[in-house]
Amino acid sequence: MIWAGPVSAANLAGAALPAPARVLTVNHGDGGIGSTAFGNLGRRFGGDLAEFCGSRGVDLDRCQTVTLAAFSAGFALLETFLRNPDSAARVDALVAGDAYYTGPNMAVKPGYASFCARAAAGRALAVLSTSAIAGPDYPSSQAALAPLMAPLDLRPVRVPDAIPEPASAVAIGGLYWLRYGTKYGVGRPGHVMHAARVVPAVLSAMVTPYLQNRAGLDGKDPSGAGAALAAAGLIVALTENL
Repeated sequence: MIWAGPVSAANLAGAALPAPARVLTVNHGDGGIGSTAFGNLGRRFGGDLAEFCGSRGVDLDRCQTVTLAAFSAGFALLETFLRNPDSAARVDALVAGDAYYTGPNMAVKPGYASFCARAAAGRALAVLSTSAIAGPDYPSSQAALAPLMAPLDLRPVRVPDAIPEPASAVAIGGLYWLRYGTKYGVGRPGHVMHAARVVPAVLSAMVTPYLQNRAGLDGKDPSGAGAALAAAGLIVALTENL
């Protein structure tokens, strides 16, 4: 698992992750903690997820399942991976905790869009949570994500009780959009809660069962030769400074 930014691994201490799960922490992008820095970091590797992980001592080929998770500015690194066809093909699940931001033009990000279409068709899992918190020169993640989701036939859905209740939630196939709006605040607390509460809960209640099913574990503990490799998951999570 990759959990990036000054959010501590302790934020995920209560999350039920695939067992065993490899955790890789990424604290900064290239030259900072904003979206430009995270994007530059990914571009330095050409969006090659295997090369990026290898530079940090993780052999991607030893991970049967791969999840990318991001908070806030971390979306920019994930986008570089999802734009790379070979990298995107290795990803099983995406978790974006208030992690989809654009400029005022709200142009759709092609990497995210492609992976969400794959999830909507039932070939992957994507869970995106958004708030209505915006900055002085950029829209909220909820507003920014709307153009990407508009062409999809999303229907109302209930999320597992373990996940903080959103103002509304819609889904199609394996694609879920949890819309929190201003339900948990209009400032920093309403943003940070996606990293501190929403992402860990989504990993536990939605991602891990999905990955266990893909690995043929059906929610059971693995046993026998090769079980460690069969159960191993890599979760790539990126965040800005909290």
